[in-house]
Amino acid sequence: MSSEDGPILQVLRDIYQAIQGTNSRLNETNSRLGSLENRMESLEKRADETNSSLGNLEERVGENIQRQTESEMRVATELISVANLLRQKIDDHHSFVEHERRIAVLEAKVG
Repeated sequence: MSSEDGPILQVLRDIYQAIQGTNSRLNETNSRLGSLENRMESLEKRADETNSSLGNLEERVGENIQRQTESEMRVATELISVANLLRQKIDDHHSFVEHERRIAVLEAKVG
């Protein structure tokens, strides 16, 4: 070995150790990236499940709105029928009262 081999080998050993340290840090970084990828996949799955649930909920809300509208139409139709019957009964009552008044007038004249 020449006298220059010592310092050159030392520099090469230092470079090798620095590369080993860099490789170690890269392995740690890759491990953390793998963990993040797994977490992202899990979050994507949860987001897909949430979107699916929201889609189902939106469908159910739409169905409920349709049923509510149909129910309101039935109630409104029945309310109109009841109002018409009430008007008829009020008209009949007014006619009855008028007939009672006429009968009373006629009875007063006859009797």
